[in-house]
Amino acid sequence: TPTWTPQPTASPPPYQTCTLIREQDLSIGPHPKSVATWPQGVLVSLFESGDLAIATNSGSVRYLNMPGSGANELLYRQGRAYLIHRNSGSVSIVDPEQKRVIASVKVGRLPWGAAINDQRLFVANFEDDSATIIQVSNLATRATISLKPMPALVAADSQQAYITHLSGYISVVSNNGTLAHVWGPLPGGEAFGIAVDPGRHRLFVSSRGQRAVFMLDTRDGHLMKRLDLPQNTPYALEFDPVHNLVLVVDAVANQLIALQPDTGRIVGRVDISALDPQHGGQFMDITADGRRVYIPALSANQVNVIRIGPCQ
Repeated sequence: TPTWTPQPTASPPPYQTCTLIREQDLSIGPHPKSVATWPQGVLVSLFESGDLAIATNSGSVRYLNMPGSGANELLYRQGRAYLIHRNSGSVSIVDPEQKRVIASVKVGRLPWGAAINDQRLFVANFEDDSATIIQVSNLATRATISLKPMPALVAADSQQAYITHLSGYISVVSNNGTLAHVWGPLPGGEAFGIAVDPGRHRLFVSSRGQRAVFMLDTRDGHLMKRLDLPQNTPYALEFDPVHNLVLVVDAVANQLIALQPDTGRIVGRVDISALDPQHGGQFMDITADGRRVYIPALSANQVNVIRIGPCQ
């Protein structure tokens, strides 16, 4: 399968402020854990039941009973949704338009985060200290590889995936199913939320204990910059390439923060619904046009829709 190799792109000039507006709270189901935008609306995983809520832009919501239990990360790509089931050690693959389950694939014990590119689905198995690599075209397991302890959350570009470890390391897993690199440990010994900017070769990793976001070079893993957030506890991260922002969820203060990575400046902030610091604040999703972010507020039983911009 041909892959697109990202090219460096010019960053927007540093902003002084970016407006973050909480424009809608969606009451879709109990304890939403993860979200994924799709062309017709938003998909939401429900933590305890393990079910999938399919919400359309017209306002309709359909619930699908899944073959697995304990919902963790939810992804959408090229017409399919991929729901990671923690308690059953499996991935459910769904056609949301047809509202049907296509397949269920076994992975390791207590799978947590996942990421996908055109070729592979990468799943971090927390209890197994491993990663499962699944071929997207036929849903066959390409490899299961051993990792350092406590693999948690995952980001991917076209060539490889980056897996954080609560023990402070970042594992780099190639599309061919091999462990390419292990970086770290990061200062403070924790790596949690993760996001990648493939065009500028930047990897962003959050540390809750250090109250910081670390920026690494994806080519060799060296630490490029430390972005301190002394008043916040960073959990989930997303990179917004349209505005050149790192979006940071704080599950303790219940806030979304816009961070300008070139300057380290906080350029926007908005309050969000209650997340739950123990189980929530781990996932969010941004639309392709960079205009909106969807955040599952686990304790509030809502999905917050945050509009980004203008930035100036």
